[in-house]
Amino acid sequence: MKCLIPISQETRNENSVKRASVLCDEIHILYLFDKNILDKMTSEAAYVLDSQTLRNLEDTIIESQRKEAEDILKAMEASVKKVALHFEVGEYFETLEKYTLKLMPDILMVDSFERMFLSLEGALWIDRGNDINSCIFAVQSVAKVKKLGRNFELVKEICQRLHCEIKIYSVSGEKEVLGTLKKLAPITSSPVGDLLCLQSFDHKHTKKHSTVLLFCS
Repeated sequence: MKCLIPISQETRNENSVKRASVLCDEIHILYLFDKNILDKMTSEAAYVLDSQTLRNLEDTIIESQRKEAEDILKAMEASVKKVALHFEVGEYFETLEKYTLKLMPDILMVDSFERMFLSLEGALWIDRGNDINSCIFAVQSVAKVKKLGRNFELVKEICQRLHCEIKIYSVSGEKEVLGTLKKLAPITSSPVGDLLCLQSFDHKHTKKHSTVLLFCS
């Protein structure tokens, strides 16, 4: 399983980094130094520094961030066989979108939800740092059977790696729908679990304490 974890000077996604060492075979760390922040810092310093000193200041700041990124890589290499670091200076979301398309990870792993993630392709993991012993796959629709099957296979693989049980919660109470879903996993009447998997965005669930796996596309 391949994952992509974006990290910046403001967003460390520490829960995801820790979880990925258990969950994933191939980890890609994208260390993003937001150019907007760099431009703001140098703009404020321009009142008192000449152009050459400003360039030197930019280089120093970027190198200090690169060093932090390399330290994260070294720490992960001790526990993960295949981990890669990508260091970029640029606009946060544009760069993240580029790497999502380039690497095509099975899951994008973050610690907090932002609406901009919904336009990215694939599965979004929002890690709350909680222990995961149970998983609920909340089925909101069975209209797209093939897509439902692909999503469930990923959820099943994740649960196998985390050694947790999986149950299905269906929004629909129709007997025909429940009969189809029972073939995949046991049915539960409660949408509460340590890991909650959603077919589509549901605002109320992204704010809860459970870790969330959201299928964005």
